[in-house]
Amino acid sequence: MANSLNLVPLALKIKARGFSVYNWGYDSRSADLDLLSERLWERIRAHNLQEHETLHFVTHSMGGILVRNMMHHHSLPQVGRFVMMCPPNLGSEMADHLAEKPFWGWLLGPAAKELKTDGKVLTLGPVPAQVGILAGDQPGLFSPRFFRSANDGRVAVEHTVYPGMKEHKVLPYGHTLFVFRPRVHDLVIRFLLKGHF
Repeated sequence: MANSLNLVPLALKIKARGFSVYNWGYDSRSADLDLLSERLWERIRAHNLQEHETLHFVTHSMGGILVRNMMHHHSLPQVGRFVMMCPPNLGSEMADHLAEKPFWGWLLGPAAKELKTDGKVLTLGPVPAQVGILAGDQPGLFSPRFFRSANDGRVAVEHTVYPGMKEHKVLPYGHTLFVFRPRVHDLVIRFLLKGHF
Protein backbone atom coordinates (compact mmCIF):
# COMPACT_ATOMS: atom_id res chain seq x y z
CA MET A 1 0.00 0.00 0.00
CA ALA A 2 1.31 3.43 -0.89
CA ASN A 3 -0.73 6.14 0.78
CA SER A 4 -0.53 9.45 -1.07
CA LEU A 5 -1.23 11.23 2.22
CA ASN A 6 2.31 10.40 3.33
CA LEU A 7 3.66 12.57 0.53
CA VAL A 8 1.41 15.56 1.18
CA PRO A 9 3.98 17.53 3.26
CA LEU A 10 6.59 17.11 0.53
CA ALA A 11 4.05 17.82 -2.22
CA LEU A 12 3.06 21.09 -0.57
CA LYS A 13 6.69 22.20 -0.35
CA ILE A 14 7.29 21.32 -3.99
CA LYS A 15 4.17 23.24 -4.99
CA ALA A 16 5.35 26.25 -2.99
CA ARG A 17 8.46 26.34 -5.21
CA GLY A 18 6.34 26.88 -8.30
CA PHE A 19 5.68 23.36 -9.54
CA SER A 20 2.25 21.99 -10.42
CA VAL A 21 1.88 18.82 -8.36
CA TYR A 22 -0.20 15.69 -8.87
CA ASN A 23 0.00 13.26 -5.93
CA TRP A 24 -1.07 9.67 -6.70
CA GLY A 25 -1.37 6.71 -4.35
CA TYR A 26 -1.95 3.05 -5.11
CA ASP A 27 -2.89 -0.20 -3.39
CA SER A 28 0.13 -2.44 -3.81
CA ARG A 29 -1.92 -5.41 -2.60
CA SER A 30 -4.41 -5.20 -5.45
CA ALA A 31 -2.32 -6.00 -8.53
CA ASP A 32 1.07 -6.81 -10.00
CA LEU A 33 3.58 -4.24 -11.24
CA ASP A 34 2.27 -4.19 -14.80
CA LEU A 35 -1.31 -3.48 -13.81
CA LEU A 36 -0.32 -0.87 -11.22
CA SER A 37 1.90 0.81 -13.82
CA GLU A 38 -0.97 0.85 -16.31
CA ARG A 39 -3.17 2.50 -13.70
CA LEU A 40 -0.53 5.20 -13.31
CA TRP A 41 -0.36 5.66 -17.09
CA GLU A 42 -4.17 5.95 -17.22
CA ARG A 43 -4.06 8.67 -14.54
CA ILE A 44 -1.41 10.57 -16.48
CA ARG A 45 -3.54 10.45 -19.62
CA ALA A 46 -6.79 11.24 -17.79
CA HIS A 47 -5.26 14.45 -16.43
CA ASN A 48 -3.45 15.23 -19.71
CA LEU A 49 -0.15 15.30 -17.82
CA GLN A 50 1.67 13.88 -20.85
CA GLU A 51 0.94 17.17 -22.65
CA HIS A 52 3.05 19.21 -20.22
CA GLU A 53 6.31 20.55 -21.58
CA THR A 54 8.28 18.79 -18.83
CA LEU A 55 7.27 16.11 -16.34
CA HIS A 56 9.22 15.35 -13.18
CA PHE A 57 8.63 12.37 -10.89
CA VAL A 58 9.21 12.02 -7.15
CA THR A 59 8.62 8.57 -5.69
CA HIS A 60 9.07 6.54 -2.54
CA SER A 61 9.94 2.85 -2.39
CA MET A 62 8.00 0.75 -4.93
CA GLY A 63 6.64 3.92 -6.52
CA GLY A 64 9.96 4.34 -8.28
CA ILE A 65 9.65 0.85 -9.75
CA LEU A 66 6.12 1.59 -10.98
CA VAL A 67 7.33 4.70 -12.81
CA ARG A 68 10.26 2.81 -14.31
CA ASN A 69 7.95 -0.01 -15.42
CA MET A 70 5.46 2.46 -16.88
CA MET A 71 8.19 4.18 -18.91
CA HIS A 72 9.40 0.76 -20.04
CA HIS A 73 6.03 0.32 -21.79
CA HIS A 74 5.04 3.89 -22.69
CA SER A 75 6.94 6.78 -24.23
CA LEU A 76 7.24 9.97 -22.18
CA PRO A 77 9.95 11.96 -23.97
CA GLN A 78 9.33 15.11 -21.95
CA VAL A 79 10.45 13.62 -18.62
CA GLY A 80 12.93 15.93 -16.94
CA ARG A 81 14.06 14.82 -13.49
CA PHE A 82 13.21 11.78 -11.41
CA VAL A 83 13.91 11.56 -7.67
CA MET A 84 13.56 8.10 -6.15
CA MET A 85 13.52 7.76 -2.35
CA CYS A 86 14.49 4.32 -1.01
CA PRO A 87 13.77 2.45 -4.26
CA PRO A 88 14.33 -1.32 -4.48
CA ASN A 89 15.94 -0.94 -7.92
CA LEU A 90 17.79 -4.22 -7.52
CA GLY A 91 15.05 -5.83 -5.43
CA SER A 92 14.83 -6.33 -1.68
CA GLU A 93 16.05 -9.19 0.47
CA MET A 94 12.97 -8.67 2.61
CA ALA A 95 10.82 -9.57 -0.40
CA ASP A 96 13.04 -12.63 -0.91
CA HIS A 97 12.19 -13.84 2.58
CA LEU A 98 8.53 -12.85 2.88
CA ALA A 99 6.88 -12.83 -0.55
CA GLU A 100 6.59 -16.62 -0.77
CA LYS A 101 5.16 -17.08 2.72
CA PRO A 102 1.35 -17.43 2.52
CA PHE A 103 0.39 -14.77 5.06
CA TRP A 104 2.96 -12.22 3.94
CA GLY A 105 2.28 -12.94 0.27
CA TRP A 106 -1.39 -12.16 0.90
CA LEU A 107 -0.59 -9.06 2.95
CA LEU A 108 2.00 -7.61 0.57
CA GLY A 109 0.20 -8.52 -2.65
CA PRO A 110 1.37 -9.89 -6.02
CA ALA A 111 3.76 -7.02 -6.68
CA ALA A 112 5.93 -8.11 -3.73
CA LYS A 113 7.17 -11.20 -5.57
CA GLU A 114 8.35 -9.00 -8.41
CA LEU A 115 10.48 -7.00 -5.97
CA LYS A 116 12.63 -10.00 -5.10
CA THR A 117 16.34 -9.71 -5.87
CA ASP A 118 15.80 -12.05 -8.83
CA GLY A 119 12.42 -10.60 -9.80
CA LYS A 120 10.91 -8.53 -12.59
CA VAL A 121 12.55 -5.37 -11.29
CA LEU A 122 15.87 -6.58 -12.72
CA THR A 123 14.46 -6.57 -16.25
CA LEU A 124 13.77 -2.82 -16.27
CA GLY A 125 16.21 -0.63 -18.13
CA PRO A 126 17.11 3.04 -17.65
CA VAL A 127 14.59 5.82 -18.21
CA PRO A 128 15.00 9.05 -20.23
CA ALA A 129 15.43 11.30 -17.21
CA GLN A 130 18.01 12.78 -14.87
CA VAL A 131 17.79 10.37 -11.95
CA GLY A 132 18.68 11.22 -8.38
CA ILE A 133 18.42 8.60 -5.65
CA LEU A 134 18.09 9.13 -1.91
CA ALA A 135 18.66 6.07 0.26
CA GLY A 136 18.45 5.50 4.00
CA ASP A 137 20.78 3.53 6.24
CA GLN A 138 18.95 3.48 9.57
CA PRO A 139 18.12 -0.22 10.00
CA GLY A 140 14.89 -1.52 11.44
CA LEU A 141 14.37 -3.78 14.43
CA PHE A 142 14.32 -6.91 12.27
CA SER A 143 16.99 -5.84 9.79
CA PRO A 144 19.58 -8.41 10.98
CA ARG A 145 17.15 -11.15 10.02
CA PHE A 146 16.93 -10.02 6.40
CA PHE A 147 19.99 -7.92 5.56
CA ARG A 148 23.77 -8.36 5.62
CA SER A 149 24.65 -4.82 4.60
CA ALA A 150 23.57 -1.24 5.29
CA ASN A 151 19.81 -0.85 4.91
CA ASP A 152 16.80 1.27 5.85
CA GLY A 153 14.79 -1.61 7.30
CA ARG A 154 13.15 -2.47 3.94
CA VAL A 155 15.80 -2.03 1.24
CA ALA A 156 19.58 -2.44 1.27
CA VAL A 157 21.46 0.71 0.30
CA GLU A 158 23.36 -1.22 -2.37
CA HIS A 159 20.05 -2.27 -3.93
CA THR A 160 18.84 1.30 -4.42
CA VAL A 161 21.39 1.99 -7.15
CA TYR A 162 20.27 2.46 -10.73
CA PRO A 163 22.06 2.21 -14.10
CA GLY A 164 22.62 5.68 -15.46
CA MET A 165 21.75 7.51 -12.24
CA LYS A 166 23.16 11.00 -12.00
CA GLU A 167 23.53 11.11 -8.23
CA HIS A 168 23.09 8.86 -5.19
CA LYS A 169 23.01 10.08 -1.60
CA VAL A 170 22.63 8.16 1.66
CA LEU A 171 20.91 9.70 4.68
CA PRO A 172 20.66 8.41 8.29
CA TYR A 173 16.93 7.65 8.15
CA GLY A 174 14.69 4.59 8.08
CA HIS A 175 12.38 3.58 5.25
CA THR A 176 8.91 4.37 6.57
CA LEU A 177 9.53 7.85 7.97
CA PHE A 178 11.96 8.86 5.23
CA VAL A 179 9.35 10.92 3.34
CA PHE A 180 8.62 13.10 6.39
CA ARG A 181 12.19 14.30 6.98
CA PRO A 182 12.76 18.04 6.25
CA ARG A 183 16.31 17.29 5.04
CA VAL A 184 14.86 14.87 2.49
CA HIS A 185 12.36 17.51 1.35
CA ASP A 186 15.15 20.03 0.83
CA LEU A 187 17.23 17.61 -1.22
CA VAL A 188 14.30 16.52 -3.39
CA ILE A 189 13.46 20.13 -4.22
CA ARG A 190 17.11 20.97 -4.91
CA PHE A 191 17.36 18.12 -7.39
CA LEU A 192 14.14 19.16 -9.12
CA LEU A 193 15.38 22.72 -9.44
CA LYS A 194 19.09 22.21 -10.13
CA GLY A 195 19.64 18.58 -11.13
CA HIS A 196 21.84 17.74 -8.16
CA PHE A 197 21.52 17.23 -4.39
